[in-house]
Amino acid sequence: IADGVVAYQASADGETAAYLTAEGENLILHLYQAKGTKTEVCVIAEGLHLTEDVFTLSEDGKYLIYIDAYGMLCVVETDTPMQSRKLTDSAELYALAEDALYFVAKGDNAYCIYSYDFKGEPTVVAENAAYMELMPNGRDLLYSCVPAEQISYAELIADDMAQADAALQEGEEGYEAKQMRDEIREAMKNGEGISPILQECYVLTGGRAVKVADNVISAIPVQGERSFVTGYRMEEVEKIPLSLVEGGLDMVQYLYYMS
Repeated sequence: IADGVVAYQASADGETAAYLTAEGENLILHLYQAKGTKTEVCVIAEGLHLTEDVFTLSEDGKYLIYIDAYGMLCVVETDTPMQSRKLTDSAELYALAEDALYFVAKGDNAYCIYSYDFKGEPTVVAENAAYMELMPNGRDLLYSCVPAEQISYAELIADDMAQADAALQEGEEGYEAKQMRDEIREAMKNGEGISPILQECYVLTGGRAVKVADNVISAIPVQGERSFVTGYRMEEVEKIPLSLVEGGLDMVQYLYYMS
């Protein structure tokens, strides 16, 4: 079919193949199709970058997904290979399932997971996406999201110094430390907080998102036909005594992340 091939993928029936060739530094994506006694080869795109997910051919050979020279995520129906559909210019990663293409891209305010069924327009599956991976069964999608709501300082801090600080007068030893604690108390009172780092973990199966767990640190799929997941999660974070916060709000954030 070709010489100078850098990478290739073939459909399950062997009738369709997609492959990259190199001409100097120029990487060219080709599509090969066997049609009866004839074969056809056409150029899909040039100037591609050699990355692990630069192109993917569906197992049935109907769809070719690739990232073009400008970082645009594109889809080609192999029946009409010269018509390329551009989905997004901010795709961070994608996963091709049996009946849909999933990809992570910038939304209005955060990264979102989108689903595309090769017919209409992409739809949002989840917002504030942190991770996404196709399950080994080729159908279900494992993903995690960072909660949109902040964790308030009131949830993180236990004020065990209120009575002692109330008795301190200006000029007395420890008064400056009290002022820092007062800043933290004011932030607690005003409902201020910090961005969470723990995630919510889901599996998208049969078009329905099933929550696996909250407070997840990381999660991965387990090999098998069914959608098993393993990973790490935390119990509820214990409140930090204000007496241990030797600094301002930055120290609260540091202690939370360290925990």
